[in-house]
Amino acid sequence: MGLNFLQSISFILYVVFVDCIFAGIIVASFLWIVTNRYLRSSSLEPDIEWGYAFDVHLNAFFPPLILLHFVQLFFYDWVISQPWFFSRLLGNTFWLCALSYYIYITFLGYNCKYI
Repeated sequence: MGLNFLQSISFILYVVFVDCIFAGIIVASFLWIVTNRYLRSSSLEPDIEWGYAFDVHLNAFFPPLILLHFVQLFFYDWVISQPWFFSRLLGNTFWLCALSYYIYITFLGYNCKYI
Protein backbone atom coordinates (compact mmCIF):
# COMPACT_ATOMS: atom_id res chain seq x y z
CA MET A 1 0.00 0.00 0.00
CA GLY A 2 3.02 2.26 0.09
CA LEU A 3 2.79 3.45 3.70
CA ASN A 4 5.87 4.70 5.48
CA PHE A 5 6.55 4.01 9.16
CA LEU A 6 4.58 6.97 10.57
CA GLN A 7 1.64 6.31 8.27
CA SER A 8 1.63 2.66 9.36
CA ILE A 9 1.59 3.68 13.03
CA SER A 10 -1.19 6.16 12.29
CA PHE A 11 -3.18 3.44 10.51
CA ILE A 12 -2.76 1.02 13.42
CA LEU A 13 -3.83 3.67 15.95
CA TYR A 14 -6.87 4.53 13.80
CA VAL A 15 -7.90 0.87 13.61
CA VAL A 16 -7.52 0.39 17.36
CA PHE A 17 -9.12 3.60 18.61
CA VAL A 18 -11.72 4.40 15.95
CA ASP A 19 -12.66 1.06 14.40
CA CYS A 20 -12.44 -1.02 17.55
CA ILE A 21 -12.99 1.16 20.62
CA PHE A 22 -15.10 4.10 19.39
CA ALA A 23 -17.31 1.98 17.13
CA GLY A 24 -17.47 -0.61 19.90
CA ILE A 25 -18.74 1.92 22.40
CA ILE A 26 -21.50 2.95 19.99
CA VAL A 27 -22.50 -0.60 19.00
CA ALA A 28 -22.27 -1.96 22.55
CA SER A 29 -24.35 0.93 23.93
CA PHE A 30 -27.01 0.49 21.25
CA LEU A 31 -27.26 -3.28 21.75
CA TRP A 32 -27.17 -2.88 25.53
CA ILE A 33 -30.18 -0.53 25.38
CA VAL A 34 -32.06 -2.75 22.93
CA THR A 35 -31.48 -5.97 24.89
CA ASN A 36 -32.38 -4.47 28.25
CA ARG A 37 -35.43 -2.61 27.00
CA TYR A 38 -36.95 -4.91 24.39
CA LEU A 39 -35.45 -8.42 24.50
CA ARG A 40 -35.83 -9.47 28.13
CA SER A 41 -38.70 -11.89 28.63
CA SER A 42 -39.54 -10.69 32.15
CA SER A 43 -38.53 -7.85 34.41
CA LEU A 44 -37.31 -10.36 37.02
CA GLU A 45 -34.30 -11.34 34.93
CA PRO A 46 -31.10 -9.37 35.54
CA ASP A 47 -30.03 -6.69 33.10
CA ILE A 48 -27.31 -7.28 30.57
CA GLU A 49 -24.29 -5.33 31.76
CA TRP A 50 -22.68 -2.79 29.45
CA GLY A 51 -19.30 -4.46 29.95
CA TYR A 52 -20.76 -7.72 28.67
CA ALA A 53 -22.10 -5.95 25.58
CA PHE A 54 -18.67 -4.41 24.94
CA ASP A 55 -17.01 -7.81 25.43
CA VAL A 56 -19.37 -9.32 22.86
CA HIS A 57 -18.34 -6.56 20.45
CA LEU A 58 -14.64 -7.24 21.05
CA ASN A 59 -15.12 -10.96 20.47
CA ALA A 60 -17.13 -10.31 17.31
CA PHE A 61 -14.68 -7.69 16.03
CA PHE A 62 -11.66 -9.99 15.90
CA PRO A 63 -12.57 -12.06 12.76
CA PRO A 64 -13.47 -8.94 10.70
CA LEU A 65 -10.23 -7.34 11.87
CA ILE A 66 -8.25 -10.33 10.60
CA LEU A 67 -10.20 -10.52 7.32
CA LEU A 68 -10.19 -6.83 6.45
CA HIS A 69 -6.87 -5.67 7.83
CA PHE A 70 -4.68 -8.73 7.35
CA VAL A 71 -5.98 -11.22 4.75
CA GLN A 72 -7.31 -8.56 2.39
CA LEU A 73 -3.90 -6.85 2.30
CA PHE A 74 -2.40 -9.87 0.51
CA PHE A 75 -4.87 -9.34 -2.36
CA TYR A 76 -4.87 -5.55 -2.43
CA ASP A 77 -1.93 -4.72 -4.69
CA TRP A 78 -2.46 -7.26 -7.42
CA VAL A 79 -6.24 -7.78 -7.43
CA ILE A 80 -8.41 -5.41 -5.40
CA SER A 81 -6.80 -2.15 -6.53
CA GLN A 82 -7.42 -3.00 -10.21
CA PRO A 83 -10.47 -1.58 -12.06
CA TRP A 84 -11.96 -5.03 -12.80
CA PHE A 85 -15.35 -6.46 -11.91
CA PHE A 86 -13.65 -9.39 -10.16
CA SER A 87 -11.68 -6.94 -8.00
CA ARG A 88 -14.82 -5.28 -6.70
CA LEU A 89 -16.49 -8.64 -6.24
CA LEU A 90 -13.56 -9.95 -4.21
CA GLY A 91 -13.29 -6.79 -2.09
CA ASN A 92 -17.02 -6.73 -1.39
CA THR A 93 -16.97 -10.46 -0.61
CA PHE A 94 -14.37 -9.80 2.07
CA TRP A 95 -16.65 -7.15 3.58
CA LEU A 96 -19.69 -9.44 3.34
CA CYS A 97 -17.84 -12.25 5.11
CA ALA A 98 -16.57 -9.86 7.79
CA LEU A 99 -20.04 -8.44 8.42
CA SER A 100 -21.55 -11.93 8.49
CA TYR A 101 -18.96 -13.05 11.04
CA TYR A 102 -19.64 -9.98 13.18
CA ILE A 103 -23.41 -10.47 13.16
CA TYR A 104 -23.17 -14.21 13.82
CA ILE A 105 -20.72 -13.91 16.72
CA THR A 106 -22.76 -11.06 18.20
CA PHE A 107 -25.84 -13.29 17.97
CA LEU A 108 -23.98 -16.11 19.72
CA GLY A 109 -22.83 -13.72 22.45
CA TYR A 110 -26.35 -12.60 23.27
CA ASN A 111 -27.91 -16.01 22.65
CA CYS A 112 -25.91 -17.65 25.46
CA LYS A 113 -27.57 -15.27 27.94
CA TYR A 114 -31.16 -16.07 28.76
CA ILE A 115 -32.76 -12.75 27.90
